[in-house]
Amino acid sequence: MAGLQVQLKDVRLLSDLGLATSTAWGLLEPGADSPYPGTYLVGGDGVIRWRFVGANHHDWPAYSELAAALDLVK
Repeated sequence: MAGLQVQLKDVRLLSDLGLATSTAWGLLEPGADSPYPGTYLVGGDGVIRWRFVGANHHDWPAYSELAAALDLVK
């Protein structure tokens, strides 16, 4: 993730190693080993501006969809 952070200088990337956020946001089902993928764009004010929650463990937003969302949030 460090390499991607260097490329996306205007975006702060965060991860959830302890899964506390994934659990709180409903991405981790009880008894599951890993959460469903979730991508969130959070404004500087802490408000979630856009989100994508995967329907399964292989479901991620398309790059074009994420790029469009980033343009809206800026």
